[in-house]
Amino acid sequence: MWPIEVSKTLPPSAQLDGFDISGDQFPPAEWLPPNVRLSTADAFAPVPEDLVGRYDVVHLRMMVIVVRGQEDLEILMQNLVLLLKPGGHLQWSDCDPTSLAAIPNRPGVAHPATSRLSEQMRAMNTARGADWSWVSALPALFFHASLTVLASARLPIAPELRASWTDNQLLAFEEMSYVMMGPADGGEVGVGYRKLLADVAQETRAGVGLCMNMVVCVGRKGV
Repeated sequence: MWPIEVSKTLPPSAQLDGFDISGDQFPPAEWLPPNVRLSTADAFAPVPEDLVGRYDVVHLRMMVIVVRGQEDLEILMQNLVLLLKPGGHLQWSDCDPTSLAAIPNRPGVAHPATSRLSEQMRAMNTARGADWSWVSALPALFFHASLTVLASARLPIAPELRASWTDNQLLAFEEMSYVMMGPADGGEVGVGYRKLLADVAQETRAGVGLCMNMVVCVGRKGV
């Protein structure tokens, strides 16, 4: 968790606040560093007055899961800028689902299940009208929000992290399948999908990763 990791590099006087829509996965407060505080908040709701202009740095990631379109992006960017002090910095890290692909560790390694899953994910997202072109356009979003872009990068998943990255993706896909492919169809679609995930996991052990690029952008608010 980003606030916990960053707290190790900052003096105890630095306060780090973490927010999520739900606190169900927060660790107990007693297990957190003294200068880390976790709270619930809706990123698309109006910013509370006590948080306006409060932060030197705002970091967010994996919003690709919840951003549904241009209106969401506009609301989110407005809220992020409101959180920053004058001269404060925004760092946004997100994965780019349009780059999802099977990556073998060497030529000749078969990956039919991983390729099939990648194709299914693209088809499912196209069917539901998902548009993730904004991820690659983060620098432009910063510019339109009057933030000075200081750095931006597109980063592939490092080879040593591909196995653990793939495992995390498969766990997330499995969890989502119980929500999106549940009792409405008698469970048959979900069972078949989870069998595919198990086959992908086997290919991972043989040296195949299901990876996508990360996009990172850093900007500064005017003084």
